[in-house]
Order: sequence, then C-alpha cells, then structure tokens
Amino acid sequence: MVSPDGKWGIVPGGDTLRLANVESGETRRICQLHSGWSPVRWGAGNNDLFVYEPRQDYCSANILRINVNTGAKESWLTLRPSDSVGVYIHPWVDITPDGRAYAYTYQQDLSDLYVIDGLI
Repeated sequence: MVSPDGKWGIVPGGDTLRLANVESGETRRICQLHSGWSPVRWGAGNNDLFVYEPRQDYCSANILRINVNTGAKESWLTLRPSDSVGVYIHPWVDITPDGRAYAYTYQQDLSDLYVIDGLI
C-alpha cells in the first residue's frame, strides 16, 4: 500500500510498522505492533495510517490510527459484534480516508451438539 503522495510504501510482515521510500528504498521504522497486524488505509493526508490489529480472543480486533511522522498510536476503534459466540473477525476492513465510516466482516460458526445417553 503506497501513501497518497506516492512517496512511501508499507513494508509488510513482522511486528514492526516500517515504511520504505519508493524512489530510494530507504526504510523508516515507525512503531512496534502486535503480531498479525495489517494496514487498512492511509488517512486523508499523508500523516495517518489506519492499521488492523487482531486481539487474542479472535472475536474482536482493534483499529489503530498511527501518525507515521511521530509513531504515536491511537486506539481508534474496537470491532466486536454484539453476539460474539462462535465469531471470528476477518481482517477485511475498509475505512473512508476521513475516518467517518467503516465496514468489516466476520464469520460466525454455530453448531448443535446432541448428547444421547444409554446407547451402550
């Protein structure tokens, strides 16, 4: 994912948010993140980046707003469906550049368990 001005690209993977200059290849370390993070969208300017961070319970996730100049992280939104039983949040999140609207998806797996006594 390249910044709106076309100068910086996000270096994927690991537990550190890093940007690479598109022309020179120079990399900048921005901040530490939890495992499993993924970039969602650049903010309206070139300063903010929305990042998806899964939580350990798999049924919720945090969206962080990170200032790429300072490395400051702000917890912007927590995604958690009202009924979280059997829910697994997918990292497919979209946010408008101004941060006024968002969409996300999740999967809910429910099944029935029948117990029968006296068969043996």
